[in-house]
Amino acid sequence: MRRFLSEPIWVVVTAAGQSRRMGGVSKMLLDVGRLPIIVRTLRIFQEAPVDGIALAVPTGQEDEFRELCQQHELSKVRWVVEGGLERQNSIANALEALPAQPEDWVAIHDGARPFVSQEVL
Repeated sequence: MRRFLSEPIWVVVTAAGQSRRMGGVSKMLLDVGRLPIIVRTLRIFQEAPVDGIALAVPTGQEDEFRELCQQHELSKVRWVVEGGLERQNSIANALEALPAQPEDWVAIHDGARPFVSQEVL
């Protein structure tokens, strides 16, 4: 995939949901084809021409998600941050971690959506 922009491109991935509809089971950690959903989602951006990823995760699970990213060699995940009470709070926390400048591009993606294609990106 070619990169069309010269400005930095950052990605915020939200994965801090409480999974209430799943009975408290974190859907981000559920396996789909022997890989956790969040790993599948992050791999899409790992392979894309982006400069770095900020991942917002449930409070207290930052180390668990950092380890998961290391295990799966997701080197573009440079910031794992505490999510907020609402999605907008999680996004704000992740945006604060990024070194983004006003002219940079930032994409925001839901961690539970692992099937976006490189063509869509």
